[in-house]
Amino acid sequence: MKTLPVSAIACLLLSGFLPCFGQDAKIAPIKEIVIKGFALKTEDRLPKPKTIKNARELAQVIANPEVAQKLKEKVDFKSQYILLFSWGGSGKDQLDTRYDGKTVIFAYRRGLSRDLRFHLKVFVIENGVKWKVERVNR
Repeated sequence: MKTLPVSAIACLLLSGFLPCFGQDAKIAPIKEIVIKGFALKTEDRLPKPKTIKNARELAQVIANPEVAQKLKEKVDFKSQYILLFSWGGSGKDQLDTRYDGKTVIFAYRRGLSRDLRFHLKVFVIENGVKWKVERVNR
């Protein structure tokens, strides 16, 4: 069984950026922001990201001013933007991220439970970084 080196664990805990395993780790130009107790109800059944490039667009998407303000404080719109994924699906749905050095890849894996849950994932991405969404089969 392989274990993570202490340096990789420390990197994960301290950086806030993913992924950063190994000596040749590429610091991903993406950061996830967790918003607890807040969800957007949507008709979308697959995660389709909304791109938010300024505070005005943020206020249009997030009607709750307290949540919008918290998000606004965590992004520098001069050099970053927000990708907001909101969808309804199984409570076991997953949206994972990885960075291959050139592109941020969002991998959507559909859950198998038969419950309906609303999901919200918010990411801050550096301007000019390419990204794509892939559907992963179980």
